[in-house]
Amino acid sequence: MPVLWRTFQILRAIFFTIGFDSLKVLYFETIVIIIVILAYINLCFPQPKRRSSTESCTRKQNDEESKQSKENNTSDITKFVDLSLEKQYEQVFKSSSSPLMQHTPLNDSKKGKTETLFPDGSKEIKYSNGNTKTISPDGNLVIVQYFNGDIKETNLANNTLKYYYSENCIWHTQFSDGTELLEYSNGQKEKKYKDGKIEIMCSDGNVVTKHPDGMEEVLYPDKSKIIKNVNGEKTLLLPNGQKEVHTKEHKRREYPDGTVKILYPDGTQETRYATGRIRIKDSNGVLIHDSHL
Repeated sequence: MPVLWRTFQILRAIFFTIGFDSLKVLYFETIVIIIVILAYINLCFPQPKRRSSTESCTRKQNDEESKQSKENNTSDITKFVDLSLEKQYEQVFKSSSSPLMQHTPLNDSKKGKTETLFPDGSKEIKYSNGNTKTISPDGNLVIVQYFNGDIKETNLANNTLKYYYSENCIWHTQFSDGTELLEYSNGQKEKKYKDGKIEIMCSDGNVVTKHPDGMEEVLYPDKSKIIKNVNGEKTLLLPNGQKEVHTKEHKRREYPDGTVKILYPDGTQETRYATGRIRIKDSNGVLIHDSHL
């Protein structure tokens, strides 16, 4: 206030210096006092900001949407609570990107079904999705025929599970000891053991056995056998008792009487007899050494 009063006196002195008479000075002083009072009132008591019509409409629309959202949420929660536990699980966890949700279950016991009980005690259940389940009288054999042609056989008596893939015409059997058997439409069978050994029974009668250490055996219908070792060495066992061995250094054939014939990479032939005699021929078949001559 002292600053305003000092300013007021300076303005009065300026007016008198300019040459204003007392009436004019009083007039201007009144105007200045009114301006100062209005400024002070506006400063101490500011008017509330008035909203435009657009802002009012937007606020009203937002309030209505919020109210509608709350009502919808309440309705959704009420509907959710009324659902069964399985339906609640579906609504919470189902996802279009999940392969489990995209896959249509082959055997859905919740779908409509028709049960038929036969005189022998066996039961047949037909589902609305096209699947058919057959249960033996003792309940140990359960066969499910799926709508896509696949078949699953569960044998509780010997703890085996067989599955038929109709698309590839393959039977896959799992045994209780961990062994698996694959049966192909061309007659080939493949048996996988728990220790990693694989036995392949080809349609031509050959049997190929692959061992975990990398060794392979091939058994032919005539009972001859080829053994392939990890180091690349091959051994041919013939039904007549002869044995032929292929190595990187040579090829040799061993006879039941003890004779051994060896063929070297350069064509040289060596024959060793059970008596200790040794004969060597060059690549042209010319005898170059005989230990008994």
